[in-house]
Amino acid sequence: MKSLYIILILAALLLLAGCDSGVEYWIRNDTSHLAWVRMEDSPEIELGPGEAHTFKFSTAREHIFNSNVTREVELWAQGETYQMVYKEDSELRPTDSSEFTMEAGERRTGYLTPNRACFKVVNNSDKTVRRAELRKHKDGEEYFEANLGSIAPGESSYRRVPYATANNNFYYTARITFEDDTELVYGDSNNILSVDEMFLITLNPPSE
Repeated sequence: MKSLYIILILAALLLLAGCDSGVEYWIRNDTSHLAWVRMEDSPEIELGPGEAHTFKFSTAREHIFNSNVTREVELWAQGETYQMVYKEDSELRPTDSSEFTMEAGERRTGYLTPNRACFKVVNNSDKTVRRAELRKHKDGEEYFEANLGSIAPGESSYRRVPYATANNNFYYTARITFEDDTELVYGDSNNILSVDEMFLITLNPPSE
C-alpha cells in the first residue's frame, strides 16, 4: 500500500511539472536583398539573402491544472523588397507588424517572400542629396512615385515600390538633386523592375 502511495505521489508531481513551455519562431529571408526583423522587445536582427533567425520566448509551463498556456507575440518585419500585408475589406493593405497567439511549446516558421521592388540611393559622395525623386513612366505619361528626401554623405535610403508585370508594364527614372542644385538623372525605358529587383544608385566622389 505504501508503494502505491509513492507511485501516486510521483505521478502527481510529474503532472504538475508538465512538459511544454516557451515558444520559438524561426524566420528566413527569401528575398535577394536585406531584411530586418524583431519580436517583442528583442533587438532588431538584420538578415541577408537566405539568412534565418530563431526567436525564443518563455511562457508558463503547462500541467494538469494549467493547460492551454498561450502567449501573444508581435512580429515586426520589413525588407528592401518585402512588405508585410494584411487583408481588410477584401483588399491587401501594407503593414510592418503582426500580432498572433502561440501555444506553449509551439514552434512556428515564417518566410519573407519578395513582394515588392526597391528604389535605393547610397550617397558615397561628399555632398548632401536634397531630393532623390523616383518617376514612373507608363503609356507615354510620367508620374511621381517617391522621394527619398535628404541623404547625407555616407548614408543611404530606400523605398519599396511597385514592380512591373506583363499586364502593368512601366519603367522608372530618378532625378538626384544635391544641395548646390546640381542634378543627375538615372534610368531609361529599359529600367523595368520585376519583383525582388532593385533600382540602385550609388553616388561616388568625383574622380580626380
